[in-house]
Amino acid sequence: MLNHENYLLWKSQILPVLRGYDLLGFVDGTRSAPSQTIAGANNILVSNPEFLQWQQQDQLILAWLLSSISPSILALVLNCETSAQVWQTLEQINTSQSLAKVLELKLTLQTAKKGSASCAQYLQYMQSIADRLRSVGDPISEHDLVAYTLQGLGSDFETFVTAISMRQGHTSMVELQSLLLAHEARAQASIRAMASPAAHITSFSPGQDLGRDMGLTSPNYISQPNNTVFYIAGPQNGSQRYNYPSGQNNATQTYTQQSHNNYQQRSNSNRGRGGSRGRGRGRQNRNNPETENIKCQICCRWGHTAAECYRRFDIRYTSQPLQQAPQPTQQFNQQHQALLAEPVVTPNSSWFLDSGATAHVTPDINNLTSSLPYAGTDTVHIGNGAGLSILNIGSTVIYTSIKPIYLNNVLHVPKITKNLLSISQLLRDNDIIVEFSSSYCFIKDRVTHQTLLLGNLINGLYSLQQPTTHQALHIAHNSSEVWHSRLVHCSHNVLDTLAKTNCLVINSKAKFFCEDCNKAKAHKKPFVSSISAATEPLQVVHTDLWGPAPVISNKGHIYYVHFIDEFSRFSWLYTCASKADVVKIFAEFKQKVENLLSKKIKTVQCDGGTKFKPLMHLYPAITFQVSCPYTPEQNGMAERKHRHLVELSLATMYHARIPFKYWDWIFESVNFVINRLPSSHTSPITPFEKLFQQKPDYNFLKTIGCACFPLLRPYTDHKLQPRAELCVFMGYSSFHKGYRCLHIPSDKVYISRHVTFNEQLFPFAATSSSDSSEPVIPVPNNLTILPLTSPSHVPTSPVCTTNQQSPVIQQHTQPPSHTDTTTSVASHHMLTRSKTNSLRPKKNLRHQIYTATNYPVTPPNEESEPTCYTQASKSDNWRQAMSVELNALAKNATWELVLPPANAHIVGCKWLFKIKRKSDGSIERYKARLVAKGYTQEEGLDYYETFSPVIKPTTVRVVLSIAISQQWQLHQLDVNNAFLHGELQETVYMQQPPGFVDELRPNHVCHLKKALYGLKQAPRAWFQKLRTFLIANHFKPSQADCSLFIYNNQGTIIYILVYVDDIIITENDSQAIAALMKTLDSNFSIKDLGTLNFFLGIDVRPYKNGILLSQTRYLQNILEKAAMIGAKPCKTPMQSGQQLSKFAGTVLSDPHQYRAIVGMLQYATITRPDLTFSVNKVSQFFAEPSDIHWQAVKRILRYIKGTLNLGLYFQPSNDLSLHAFCDADWAGCPDDRRSTTGFAVFLGPNLISWSSKKQQTVSRSSTEAEYRSMACTTSELMWLQALLSELGHKTNHLPALWCDNLGATFLAANPVFHARTKHIELDYHFVREKLAAKQLTVNFICSADQIGDIFIKSLAKQRFDTLKDKLSLCESQLSLRGAVEVNGLDESSEMDNGHHGEAS
Repeated sequence: MLNHENYLLWKSQILPVLRGYDLLGFVDGTRSAPSQTIAGANNILVSNPEFLQWQQQDQLILAWLLSSISPSILALVLNCETSAQVWQTLEQINTSQSLAKVLELKLTLQTAKKGSASCAQYLQYMQSIADRLRSVGDPISEHDLVAYTLQGLGSDFETFVTAISMRQGHTSMVELQSLLLAHEARAQASIRAMASPAAHITSFSPGQDLGRDMGLTSPNYISQPNNTVFYIAGPQNGSQRYNYPSGQNNATQTYTQQSHNNYQQRSNSNRGRGGSRGRGRGRQNRNNPETENIKCQICCRWGHTAAECYRRFDIRYTSQPLQQAPQPTQQFNQQHQALLAEPVVTPNSSWFLDSGATAHVTPDINNLTSSLPYAGTDTVHIGNGAGLSILNIGSTVIYTSIKPIYLNNVLHVPKITKNLLSISQLLRDNDIIVEFSSSYCFIKDRVTHQTLLLGNLINGLYSLQQPTTHQALHIAHNSSEVWHSRLVHCSHNVLDTLAKTNCLVINSKAKFFCEDCNKAKAHKKPFVSSISAATEPLQVVHTDLWGPAPVISNKGHIYYVHFIDEFSRFSWLYTCASKADVVKIFAEFKQKVENLLSKKIKTVQCDGGTKFKPLMHLYPAITFQVSCPYTPEQNGMAERKHRHLVELSLATMYHARIPFKYWDWIFESVNFVINRLPSSHTSPITPFEKLFQQKPDYNFLKTIGCACFPLLRPYTDHKLQPRAELCVFMGYSSFHKGYRCLHIPSDKVYISRHVTFNEQLFPFAATSSSDSSEPVIPVPNNLTILPLTSPSHVPTSPVCTTNQQSPVIQQHTQPPSHTDTTTSVASHHMLTRSKTNSLRPKKNLRHQIYTATNYPVTPPNEESEPTCYTQASKSDNWRQAMSVELNALAKNATWELVLPPANAHIVGCKWLFKIKRKSDGSIERYKARLVAKGYTQEEGLDYYETFSPVIKPTTVRVVLSIAISQQWQLHQLDVNNAFLHGELQETVYMQQPPGFVDELRPNHVCHLKKALYGLKQAPRAWFQKLRTFLIANHFKPSQADCSLFIYNNQGTIIYILVYVDDIIITENDSQAIAALMKTLDSNFSIKDLGTLNFFLGIDVRPYKNGILLSQTRYLQNILEKAAMIGAKPCKTPMQSGQQLSKFAGTVLSDPHQYRAIVGMLQYATITRPDLTFSVNKVSQFFAEPSDIHWQAVKRILRYIKGTLNLGLYFQPSNDLSLHAFCDADWAGCPDDRRSTTGFAVFLGPNLISWSSKKQQTVSRSSTEAEYRSMACTTSELMWLQALLSELGHKTNHLPALWCDNLGATFLAANPVFHARTKHIELDYHFVREKLAAKQLTVNFICSADQIGDIFIKSLAKQRFDTLKDKLSLCESQLSLRGAVEVNGLDESSEMDNGHHGEAS
């Protein structure tokens, strides 16, 4: 229950529930209310179902929050209508930072005393005060908290305090708590060992006296109206009565732990020589008439109580037996006391307060809400010494009009006559106080002092009143279904747990069916291992199709299908070029294996793809077991075989550096070996042995990809030619018992059994790792297979594991000839046809590129783009593209033909041609563009303003991060002929297009009405047109980025990002985006490109649960332009510690290539923050680059060569807080000694902004350089915060700025302005202003964790890799899995997570 003191505890209990059920957005305001109405049919406003659903959920949360707030706090939030308003109000109330409140809490902490409270209660009280100080922004250190805690301990803990104070080192609060509780437990154990096992107070009659040891005169004095009697009981000191004089009449005293301690001290002060208790064995006041009527329960004598009996510690003493008295020698593990009783036993359903009872007791089990059988052997001891058995233990709740009172650990004792409430346990379990007067008792709330329950004094016992409408002692049963709805549809197990722990009063056994839960929580059922197993070969055959592969094999195949025998786990693999080949392959496989094994295929397990459906009709005798749609787990054997095969094949290819176009040969050979390896189901024997009942021959196996020398003697022309040539072992033949050997220079494959192997040499690896200056041996595309053995030679053991549709074997009698010694000596190392004796013309191998990495590089474009109309007019594709362009211009009324005015300035025009490609490099369309020669325009004559804004890369990354976190769709649009929609304000004349001059009006010119590509004002005119249209449709341009347009109305949010004619749209309402695109298409010619996948040369594709931005194709083009496609990669973009200077090296004679490459690299840093510093460094030498600078650029290109597939990863996150890292390299430039500023800004886990820039002035100290870097980063943070605010995503946390310079950190927080920092006054005041306004926080971070270090200096490989891993950079792995087809639907599934076709 929330009160004025436990806000942090209450908040820590509420937040996990809200996060667990994804409801935190309702209270923190991030999940705002949708529009109450929407446009229905005929544009009539109707209620929005989403708003009603949101309102219902919000009101449930509101009711739950209000039920957990005390009445004193509840009055402050009565006017709040939503859960967010309640949450914000409570946050403001409890996080007030007033000085008075801080001083009050600190004073309370310093003066707190333990008193008689338990150590656990005292520690909890001290921790609560510390938590409240932390909530108001003034936390106390743990060291001070420990000191204040020790200071508040009493004198009985003096030895403990001394021991802790003498300890060396710091004592934490957790350690102090464990030590203090252990000390208290030992002290209580010592006291209990000295206590009497008998009861201290027995039942009494009206004529008996209970106050002999306190000097009370008569029990009748208790009922006097002008005096108050307190009955105090404790677990150690028994029961005591205190009688105050009549001068304190009608004064009601409160029973609390503190007052309990005071009473004990007053009681103990009566002991001694002068008190009421003298020496002896407790037999004081023997002749006092007031004690003569008291009888001891131990020795059965009159005149004293059991507490004063000197035989109470003598276990050998045996008195006269009493009714229901226990035996003196009986031992108890745990004693429960029920000390109050009445002289006459009468049935009563009321509850009585018992200060001497150690637990609540009831004779009626119906009084318990939940109960369990009592497993112990303990008994309850009553006043006459008897022990009563405990049958059950449970809990219940007393509901009042203000708050419930919890009764925990209630003992069910059928033989007891009253319902007893233990005051000590009642106070421990509830935040209440109990007050006693002469006639009544009150149970009140400890904070508000409101009366919860009222009790009357009946026969000397305080009995609580019977239940009424507003104040009752009852048990309320709510149905499980009601609580299930209240607790946001939690599970039945959670309800049962809450019922058992007595947190809720519910009927936990009532099960029910919730339809809403099944709609919202539906998920896959767990898969159990199949217990069925085949007992003979071909009883069950599992099959699946894999592909398409990203690389077409040398045989033109992109798929493979495999068949697995469930009995032996033997598999057959067939490669194919199309899915339609599956029918033909299965027929061949069926005929082959049934003939080989003399058995019939009985059952086939496959998925429901269209490739397998024809087989069900062609083979009705075979039972087909089809997996459910989107359930590949049911075809798990085939899926796991995919993964096993692909993983081993890729490892083999990586090891030998085999090009991926040979994947079909490698897959066939790896499958051949897998059949000869033990599996977990057939171990220790192999599938081959289990199927064919013979052991495989392992001596036949060799390392795939190694060097081999097949015997070529039959193909030589004369005896002096070499008898063997260096080849590459590419696996095992499908038809021969021999080896497949690839001869790289002659493009031939030999099949031979006479082969010598060198398994330590890998020709492909040597080729790929050679330096770029060495000649690269090309690998041919078309291969000719030359068998050296007879086709009739078949293997003695079955090796039919590969596709039988192999290329036709061509037998050649002409082997590769070799020149003799007189002609073999050449003056060059070029490979010619004369050397290989090849009569065929040399193939164009321009497209065959080999890299020094394991990652393939896409071949460059084979088809060139024309540079003029004359070249393009010879191609039908380009002529069609030019016609499309002219038709669009005519449809848009771009110009009209007029005679040229006198002295008019005529602008020329020309055609530009571009091949538009998809992200995979394939041709999408041929694009022809008519552009004006804008460079001939004259300012002030035919153009004025030219500036046109474009979207900032940082804005794009921010919007992408938000869209991924909110799971919004990302759409991409392209405006056809966007510039043609812009309306010109100036008069512009242009020549007629080349090749399309009007024959009737050849002397006319084009008077432009609309903008045209190439005109200087065309981008501005188009942007103004689009901006006007969007504003008219209720979009608001962003103040932070004018190319960002935001629509936020009635819960519908749409973001539009404009980069000239490329548009990105993201939204939270699919219907709204459909209407917007329809409106755009009606005003402009829009092409919907679907989901965002390729934008401004950036490849955007799904990666894990987010997206990956990469520029692989763009970086590859840079390598091609720099002639670095075959360069050897390096690990870092810049040599560690390298300092570039403008005075070093020889100036390049032609700096054009340097400037072009570096300019392209600058655009590459949009998705590659790891290149930022090195590219910024080489960009500083544009004026006069030298050969040293060019070497630095080439090293960057070599680094790019090894990291082509690296991209920027954006992942979803609920945390949208900003945190930045800034750093500076003081005086790092050797030429002008200026420092370099570097920073990185993260939005949650996603990197959205970074920079590496030389400072404009020289810094006189490292602190000054760091502080300038901090000011630059602060400016970026403020801009990002403004952008997020416009986007409607305000963060709950202040932006955090991390700096590794203590001086800069202290300078930012120091309110005193030092004279030595006057020269950076502007930066100082800027950062200080933001800190004072609580707009950001500045924190210190150690240099080892400073991410900004990568943006200011060149680092060693280990340090560079460490920081690069923190920049959200991921590398997309090459995928050979292709697409998985489910019921005829192909789903592209990339293997970024390494599953490789395995069922998840």
